[in-house]
Amino acid sequence: MSPYPFHIVNKPSQQQWQQVIHLIVKELDWSNSIEDLNSWMDAFPAGDFCLYMAIENSSGKVLGTITRANYKTNGLEPISTIGLFYIRPEYRGNAIGSTLWTAAMEHCVDNKFLFGAEKMWRKYADKSGFSQFPTWKVNVTAICCSNLNPTTLEQQPLASELSLKSWSEVSFKSICEFDQHLLNGIDRSMYLTSFLRQNESTTKVIKNDSTGEVTGICRIRKIIGGNLEVGPFYSTTEHSGGLLLAATLQTMTDWRDQTNIYFKLPSNNESAQNLVQRLGQGTHKLEYVLTPQYTKQILQIDTKLVYSVTETDVALL
Repeated sequence: MSPYPFHIVNKPSQQQWQQVIHLIVKELDWSNSIEDLNSWMDAFPAGDFCLYMAIENSSGKVLGTITRANYKTNGLEPISTIGLFYIRPEYRGNAIGSTLWTAAMEHCVDNKFLFGAEKMWRKYADKSGFSQFPTWKVNVTAICCSNLNPTTLEQQPLASELSLKSWSEVSFKSICEFDQHLLNGIDRSMYLTSFLRQNESTTKVIKNDSTGEVTGICRIRKIIGGNLEVGPFYSTTEHSGGLLLAATLQTMTDWRDQTNIYFKLPSNNESAQNLVQRLGQGTHKLEYVLTPQYTKQILQIDTKLVYSVTETDVALL
């Protein structure tokens, strides 16, 4: 049997991107925006990010995708992330997935990371060495927007030394320092610059006016399918996190017109679970679970401060 006729590209066009990302979201209910590809390309130095696509030779149809991104760390081993691994169902079994996987792995560092889907995490562990697991998973949770009641999160004011700000009203350095603290020294300043500037998104922070430090950040963005996604969402307390979430949501004038809002909750953060329960008045639904997996060294993250992960294709958190 001759190999299926396809080839790999590592600089896909916007037309190819839009062709496949709508298909992925429709089939798998993943949380993506049309802007993601441009955001990822702007988020890393040259050579540190790539989206690989398998293209059918005869038709130009996109058959599959995978991303690879490299992060430099502060004193730890660098980390490569793998994400957006997808093959059209009708083309599986033609060595497309293994070819994409090999292409991505060729440019990874020794310590690799991914968020494993429920049907795939064990295979990644057994076959590819992603066998190091932190003590938490990601609960992808949805609330119907018609059930949201942000006033349930606003029962007590912020402490006097704290204030709610748009992210553009505070020092960007202070935002990056807060993020870098959570990620054990990894500098995501380019990544944050790119993602916080996405067009259909809004981001608020909590600033300590006494110290100038950022102690909370919440971004909500529109994603494909008429839905919303929350992340990054970090806070030092449940109370301030609730006020931050409510303020960010209500900055979006048309949030009631969207279908669902999605959170990527660390499974061991009870405060995050409480906020979602209150916001949705008990109507939230667990959609699926993702497993953080490393090949070598686990990045230590204080998930008590993480209320929703940024995204699970390229981001570590």
